[in-house]
Amino acid sequence: MSTLDSLIRACSVGIAVLAIISCGGDGLDGSQTKRALGAIEATADPSAAGVAAGTFHTCALTSGGGVKCWGENAAGQLGDGTETDRLAPVDVVGLSSGAAAITAGGWHACALTTTGGVKCWGDNANGELGDGTTARRLTPVDVVGLSGGVVAISAGEHHTCALTSGGGVKCWGMNAYGQLGDGTMTQREVPTDVTGLSSGVAAIGAGGSHTCAALAAGGVKCWGLGLFGQVGDGTMVARRLLPVNVVGLSANVSAIAGGYAHTCVLTADEGIKCWGSNGGGQLGDGTETDRLAPVDVVGLSGGAAAIAVTAGWGHSCALTSEGGARCWGYNNEGQIGDGTKTNRLTPVGVSELSAGQTTIDSFGWGWHTCALTRGGGIKCWGRNWTGQLGDGTTTDRLTPVAVIGFTANVATNLENPAPGAHVSGIGLVSGWTCMSGVVEVSFDGGPRDNLVPSGGGRGDTLPVCGRTNTGFGLLFNYNLLGSGNHTVELFINGVQIGSPVPFTVTVPAGEFIKGASKTVDAFDFPTVGKTTRLEWQESTQNFAITGVTGPGATAYRLSAGSAAQLSSAEATNLENPHPGAHVSGIGLVSGWTCMSGVVEVSFDGGPRDNLVPSGGGRGDTLPVCGRTNTGFGLLFNYNLLGSGNHTVELFINGVQIGSPVPFTITVPAGEFIKGASKTVDAFDFPTVGKTTRLEWQESTQNFAITGVR
Repeated sequence: MSTLDSLIRACSVGIAVLAIISCGGDGLDGSQTKRALGAIEATADPSAAGVAAGTFHTCALTSGGGVKCWGENAAGQLGDGTETDRLAPVDVVGLSSGAAAITAGGWHACALTTTGGVKCWGDNANGELGDGTTARRLTPVDVVGLSGGVVAISAGEHHTCALTSGGGVKCWGMNAYGQLGDGTMTQREVPTDVTGLSSGVAAIGAGGSHTCAALAAGGVKCWGLGLFGQVGDGTMVARRLLPVNVVGLSANVSAIAGGYAHTCVLTADEGIKCWGSNGGGQLGDGTETDRLAPVDVVGLSGGAAAIAVTAGWGHSCALTSEGGARCWGYNNEGQIGDGTKTNRLTPVGVSELSAGQTTIDSFGWGWHTCALTRGGGIKCWGRNWTGQLGDGTTTDRLTPVAVIGFTANVATNLENPAPGAHVSGIGLVSGWTCMSGVVEVSFDGGPRDNLVPSGGGRGDTLPVCGRTNTGFGLLFNYNLLGSGNHTVELFINGVQIGSPVPFTVTVPAGEFIKGASKTVDAFDFPTVGKTTRLEWQESTQNFAITGVTGPGATAYRLSAGSAAQLSSAEATNLENPHPGAHVSGIGLVSGWTCMSGVVEVSFDGGPRDNLVPSGGGRGDTLPVCGRTNTGFGLLFNYNLLGSGNHTVELFINGVQIGSPVPFTITVPAGEFIKGASKTVDAFDFPTVGKTTRLEWQESTQNFAITGVR
C-alpha cells in the first residue's frame, strides 16, 4: 500500500495522522488571536481563584478578589446578610473585592484580605469570629487585632487560626480540647498566641477540634483533641493543651489538612502522610486501623508528585501535579467522587477529574469535596442536603458537578472549518478551548470523532484561559463527505458547544485525485505586482504555494535533502517533509515507526514538539511492523520558522533517528498573508477539458478547490 493510500485510509476512520497545532508562538500567524469567538461562541463565567468547603456550606474566592458562598445559612455563614439557605453562589456583603484567601469552618467562614487583615462571619457562639463577642454575624466583621500582618488562615469546627508574617500562630474560639494551644481550656473571643509558636511556622491546618503547624525548620507540632491519635504524638490522650511534636516527622512539610479526627500532610518531596482515626480508610494505608503516628498513603508516598491535600470528616483527597484528583476513606455520601458509595482504603481517581485541577478542599466536619479547575471553574461532589454543592439542587452527587456561576472559563473557538469556508481534500479541524476534557466533532450529525489536545503552544489563549495547552485538532479527509454543503458540531465532555457550523466541500472529479499534476499562477497575489506559483499536492489534495515572484519575493519551497527512510534497524519513515515536497502555511509533519514510545521533532535544533500517535489505520505497515497503529503526526505553521534554511530532526524515546532533514522556506510577502483574497482557474485539471476553480483560504494559507466545471 502506498503512503497516499495509507493516509486516505487513516483519514477515513477520522484519525489520519492525528495532529494538533503546535505553532510555537501565539496564534497561527504569531500574533494574538482575535477575541471574537467566530464559529463557536461561548461565554465565560466569573473565574474562581480558590474554594473552601465547610460542614454544610462552601465559599469561593473570585479572580477579582471577591467572595461568594452557598449552601446552609442558618448561622449566617454565607455572609449575605440573611439566614436563608442558598442553592447557588451569592455575594458576601462587603467582599466584592480585596480578598486574598478564604477558609470555611463548621458554621462560619473567614477571609484574608489583601492588606493582611482577617474578616469572619457566621456562627460565633464560641467566639470563632474573633470580634470580641459571641454574637452571630450575618455579614463580615473584623477580627480584633488582626488588621494586618497575616499571611494564612485556617478554620476548624468552632475555632480559627492565623499565621502571621513573622511565622507566629494565633488562634481564637472554642478551646474545650485545647485546640487554641495556649495551655488552657478557656474560650477566647479574640486571637491569642499559641504557646511556643511565636515564630518559625511555615503552614497551619485546623481540624475538627485540633490544630497543627508545620515548622520552617522541619517537623510538625499539633495540639487539641487527641482521642483518636490525630495529634500524632504516639498517644490517644484526650487533650493536648500545648503543641507537641508529631512522631517521626522531622522533614519539611508544605501543607497540612486537619480532618474531624485525622490529619494529613504534604511533604516537601511531594508525598502524603496521614495519622489518627482510620475507621473508613481515611489514612489511605490500605487498612482500617487507627494510627498514632504518620503512615504513608499508598501510591502517594515520597516522589508521587502530589501538590495539595485536604481532609474531611472521614475522607481525604489529594491533587497530583497533572491536576488529577484522588480521594480515599468513607464514601457514604459520595464524597470520594468515584461514582459509588463504597469506602476506599487507598486512593482512587475522582471521576472526570484526571487532570486540570489546581486545588481541592473539604472540611473536617464535612461530607462533600470541591475542586478548582485550571479554567477557573469549581466542581463539587458528595452530600448536598442544603445545597452545598452549588448546582441548584439538594441532590447528593457521586461524581463532580459544576457549581452554578463557576462552570469554568468556557471560552472556545473552532477555527477550522470557519463558517462558510470552502474545503477539499485533506484538511484540518482545529481550535482551542479553556475547558478541560474530551473534545469531539460530528460531521452532518453523524458519529463523533475525538480531537487530540495539544501540549502547549497556544500563547494567544493565555490571557483568556490562563494557560497555553488549550488547542485541539484533527486531520480529516473532507472528500469523504462528498461535494455539497455540510455542517460540523463541536462537543466538549459530551455537551454541544455553540451551533452547527456550515461549510462547503468540493470534490474534484468525484473522487480522490491520483496521478495528476498542475501548476497555476495567481497574478497580483498576495499584493499587486506579485505572482504566486501554485502547485498541486496530491498528499493533501490542494494547491500549495511553491514560489512568489515580484518585488521582494523569492521562492517559497520546502525540500528535504535526505532519504525519507531514517532507520533500517527499527523501521521508521518520516514521510513529511519529504524530498521535493512543497508547503505553504499550515503543513504536516508525519510518518510511521515500528517502535513504541514518545515521538518528537525538533526544528533547527530547538525545543522538541511531541507528535501525536494515531489510533490505527496504517495497514501499509502491517507487513513491516506487525501492527497498524504506527503513525504519528503534527500540524505545524511553517511560516513561524521564517524565510531561510532550516532543519527538522526526529526523536523516538529521546534518541535521534537518522540525520537532520534540511529544507528551505521563504514566506510569501515576508509574513503570514492576512486580508488577501484571490480566485484562480486551473485549466485542464484534474483532467483535460475540465476547469477547477481555486480560492484562497487564509486560515490554512493555501488555495482550496471550490468548483469544477
